[in-house]
Amino acid sequence: MKCLFVVRDLARAGAEKQATLLACGLKDLGWSVSIVVIKERNDFAEPLAAAAIPVTFLHRRGPLDLHVVARLRNAIRKFEPDVVLSLLFLANLLIVLASRGLRPRPNLVVSVRESYLKGLPRSHRMVARLVHRRADLTLFNAQSVLREEATGVLEAGRTAYLPNAVSIARADPIDWREWGIVTGPVVLSVGQLAPVKGHRMLIEAFAAVHAANPGARLVLVGDGPEEGRLRAVAEAGGLSDRITFLGHHKDPLPFIAAADVFVQPSLSEGMSNALMEAMALGRCIVATRVGAASDLLEDGVQALLPQPAVRELRAAIQRALGDPALRTRLGDSARERSQDFSVDRIASELSSILTDVVQRRPPGP
Repeated sequence: MKCLFVVRDLARAGAEKQATLLACGLKDLGWSVSIVVIKERNDFAEPLAAAAIPVTFLHRRGPLDLHVVARLRNAIRKFEPDVVLSLLFLANLLIVLASRGLRPRPNLVVSVRESYLKGLPRSHRMVARLVHRRADLTLFNAQSVLREEATGVLEAGRTAYLPNAVSIARADPIDWREWGIVTGPVVLSVGQLAPVKGHRMLIEAFAAVHAANPGARLVLVGDGPEEGRLRAVAEAGGLSDRITFLGHHKDPLPFIAAADVFVQPSLSEGMSNALMEAMALGRCIVATRVGAASDLLEDGVQALLPQPAVRELRAAIQRALGDPALRTRLGDSARERSQDFSVDRIASELSSILTDVVQRRPPGP
C-alpha cells in the first residue's frame, strides 16, 4: 500500500523527527512512502535519501498563499496514495481541503500532538475539530489529549493512540569541562525556551536546589523567545554563574548522555522526543506530570514525576541529586522501558492502524 506523509516542514523538531522515523519504518515494512513538505526546509534529507523516500516541496509563501491547496491536491493525485497521514494543525487542515472532491479520495489520517485546550486559540480549536470530523481517523500521541478531545468531540472508533518512536544508536557523553563546567552534578534540560516549557519554574526551583547542593549546575540546551527573560531571572536570583545557557545544538544527545539528572519542566507537553531520548540513554529523569509523561514512565519506577509547581519540582530534583543509587535504578529502568517505543515496534503499530483504516474504507468517493 501507499502512504503519503504531509508535514509543514522538516525542521529538526519533534513532529518532524517522528515523520522521518515513521516514514522510514513504514518503508522497511514494505509500504510505498512519499513525503510532501508544505514549505521547503528539510533537515532530514540524508536519512530520507538513504531510505529512497521522495520528498516534494510546495514552497508555501505565507498565509495568503491559497494556491498551496491546489499544489497539494496535485501532489496527492500524482502519488495516488491509499492513505494520507498529516502531522500538526496546518497539514491536517490542508489535506482535508485538498482532498475535497478527489476521485478516488484517499483515506485521511490526521494527528494531534498537543493539547488543543492549552496550545491553540478558540478559533483554531474549532477549525481543528471540524478537520477531525472530515478525517477517517485521528491519531493521538498522548492518552491525556485523546481523552480530552474524544469527550463529545470525536465519534468512537475514529481515534487511535500511537506513541512516539525513539531511535538511539549511540551517544558519547561530552566532557563538561570543555564547556566551562568544572563542578557537578549537572542538571540538564533540553527544549525550546518558550513559556510553556516551564524553564522559569525550573530556574526558581533550582535556586533552592543549589542552596542545598552548592556544586550543582543547571544547563539549558535550546534557544527561543524566553532566553532574555530567563537570563534576567537567573541574574536576579544570583545564579548567573551556576546556570549555563548553551543555545541550540543540532545533536543534543551527547549533552543528555553526560547529565546526572535530566529534567523536563513543561507546563504542557505532548510526547517529548528529548524525554524519550533521555530514557533510551539511561538517564535519571525528573519530568512534570503533564502530557504523555505518565504514558511513558511510572513515578518512582522509571522516573520522578512531580506536579508542575516549583515546590514539587524542587523536591524531586533534590531527591535525585541526594541519592546516587536512586539515579542509577531509575536510569536503568527508563532505558529498559524505552525499548517499548523502538522504531520497529511503533512503525509496525502504525502499519496495522493504517491497514485497518484502508480495509474499512478503500479509497474512493
